Amino acid sequence: MRKFIVVTLFMLATKLSSQCYWINNGANVILSNNSKVMVFGEYQNQSSGTTSLLSAHDSLYVKQLINNATISSNGAIYVDSGNWVNNNVFTANTSRVYIHGLNQQITGTNPTTFYDLYLLGDNTSGQKKLGNNITVQNTLFLNAHEIYLQGYTLTITNPSTSSLQYSNGYITSDNNGWFVRATNTTQPYYFPMAAESSLPPFRFRPINVTPLNTTSNT
Repeated sequence: MRKFIVVTLFMLATKLSSQCYWINNGANVILSNNSKVMVFGEYQNQSSGTTSLLSAHDSLYVKQLINNATISSNGAIYVDSGNWVNNNVFTANTSRVYIHGLNQQITGTNPTTFYDLYLLGDNTSGQKKLGNNITVQNTLFLNAHEIYLQGYTLTITNPSTSSLQYSNGYITSDNNGWFVRATNTTQPYYFPMAAESSLPPFRFRPINVTPLNTTSNT
């Protein structure tokens, strides 16, 4: 049986617009038994608060996520239009994180390790900018989007050649930053590299790297 929880808590400002927040200030928030929680605004996991998605069928939908405590997920977390901000502990287990929108940041004072990371959006004109190092343990679904490294490191630790899924997506840098892939086969590994897209002319320089042996390397 599916459970749907819709959170619409509004904090009114003096401006004409209003902002919606769900602030977990020390509670244990547990999603289980195919639960789906929808926050039409920002979810802040504060203080000593914990947020747990226990199964692969549990889902948390937010506009923006700020984690200042502990999140552990076996399910799916969707960030729609806002940023992923990890300032403390995120345990990915075998979860999926979906970053959907135009110009978004994957950032925070702590690096984030994802299991499956999906980059999505209604068009391909925006950037997903790194504000800290990130690691993908299983598969990065780059699709048709841009990751701008901004001097940080993106690492895929799964040595399968299919650990990067893409169509027209690419990874950009401005002379700083690293894209690292683990290898353990003599099949080619794709590196869709490009110069930072706001610096014309656009230069796309994809690389196929074929290891000489099956030794585990990065």
